[in-house]
Amino acid sequence: MTKNKLHILFIILLSINGINCLRAQNATSSPYSIFGFGNMETAAHASNSALGNSGVALPSEGYLNSLNPASLSTLDSLSFYFNLQGQGSFNRFSMSGKEQTNFDTNFDILSMGFRITPWWGVSLGLYPFSSVGYEINAGSDILGSNTDYPIVYEGSGGLSRATLSNGIKIRENLSAGVDVSFLWGSSDIVETADYSSLSGITIANTRKWYFNNLYLKYGLQYNTKTAHGNWYAGATWQPKTNIYATFNQTIEQNESATYYDEDQSADDVWLPNIYTFGMARKWNSGWQISADYSFSEWSVLNESNTMTGAFTTPRRLVVVSLIHIRKTNANSSTGCHGRQEHSTPTEILA
Repeated sequence: MTKNKLHILFIILLSINGINCLRAQNATSSPYSIFGFGNMETAAHASNSALGNSGVALPSEGYLNSLNPASLSTLDSLSFYFNLQGQGSFNRFSMSGKEQTNFDTNFDILSMGFRITPWWGVSLGLYPFSSVGYEINAGSDILGSNTDYPIVYEGSGGLSRATLSNGIKIRENLSAGVDVSFLWGSSDIVETADYSSLSGITIANTRKWYFNNLYLKYGLQYNTKTAHGNWYAGATWQPKTNIYATFNQTIEQNESATYYDEDQSADDVWLPNIYTFGMARKWNSGWQISADYSFSEWSVLNESNTMTGAFTTPRRLVVVSLIHIRKTNANSSTGCHGRQEHSTPTEILA
């Protein structure tokens, strides 16, 4: 086994160990994750994150662009790409004079990619799809009295996806691609009623949801050269897909006596059609601008009794980002290339 291969194996083993540690952290503490599948996560790698999570039109030059599988046709034939990524977020919520702050960290992305032939590039990756994490304290009145009892609503979990991506060069300036993902995951929804002031007991009603199915994403990219740089155009489509759902429900008293414990089937949950279109321009001077427009029909979730909340359509997201890339000298002994990025992303949600 060559020295470079030993380095790659060592990095992968360290990454797997790191994933086991990072999974123990919270991905979100947002009360908005009570709705639907929770907070939807982006599949953007760090370079695309610097562009405000835009880049559907950009090729995979020097990094893996996971936003469009068609971009993989431009991978460097002499490089093996490996990416391990984490994220952290600081949030502050306030309502009715009360405030709550949270710092959430979690493993984000593990991916690798390489080119098989001059016209075919592939990538394997493990990505988050959604995150659930909230705790809401409320109360309920006892009928016929002025007494109430506290209720705590808690949620945790989320969905992940394992993805095989393929990008194929159809012509010199036209590429197509497809992501084949397996979605799976679970979320725990717990409602705990504290009757200790009345009878000294606490009742916990827990519903654990399980979801899984295949999920596809198709992509196209086109590019053309000019005297001062390149123009790029791209598009992706994620077709409407049903996600299989089951759940287990338990009702317990003080974590000692179980009144109810049963597995049940549920209505399938539908993910909507999601369309994304992008344009990008690169100048030889190092400047680059990228713009994406995304359209999704989330009201399709209203067809299922499984999800919490009322969902409206359409949801539109526009992202525009300007960036300057200054290339540093390449290190010929390691094959690593340096680049410094300065970006100004802007998002518009409608």
